Amino acid sequence: MSSTSIHGDFYTSGDYYVASVTEFGQPAVYIRDELARIGSTGYASDHAFNTDLFDLVNSLNDGHTSSYTYCVWETFHNLLPAPAISLEVNGTQEVYIVAGVVDFISLCGTEYTGYYASIGFNSARPAGACVVSIEGTPCTRTYRINGGNYSQRFGDLAGPVFPDLDNLTMELILANGTEPETVVIPNLPGYLGQPFTDAAL
Repeated sequence: MSSTSIHGDFYTSGDYYVASVTEFGQPAVYIRDELARIGSTGYASDHAFNTDLFDLVNSLNDGHTSSYTYCVWETFHNLLPAPAISLEVNGTQEVYIVAGVVDFISLCGTEYTGYYASIGFNSARPAGACVVSIEGTPCTRTYRINGGNYSQRFGDLAGPVFPDLDNLTMELILANGTEPETVVIPNLPGYLGQPFTDAAL
């Protein structure tokens, strides 16, 4: 891919990010220098370009400034076969893998379920498990508000915006167990866009 030109100013103060408060753990971000670097870089793919731009914008750690590439973000979807929900059991709220996960993911079709069968992953094993941690971090389950209703996307937990997550490591207490164990769950991104044919850049 040839170099991409980037024009226009951010609706933000570049000086603020250069002289950021170190106590907040925020490194200095030289927005104009980084945009110049991106603008003069030749990328092997649109994915590489959009990832670089996404990483720059989100390195600002500013909730008012974000970058979403809809040609990737709305076209691919992370489909981890371990949808998580918040449940209260015996008065305690915890995060669990959906107990009926096998019936649920069967609705995704045989291409999806067949992939996991082909690599020997037993989708039934984590069903109903209590999630202790995800990638070593104690887990919480958050929901988004969509059209005035709470919602969540199937399998889209602790995953990146871009579909480049190979697997997710979870510490689970299985439904028939009492001690946590580590389970590596393979990820399979789904393509939601229109059919296309690969071509030279």
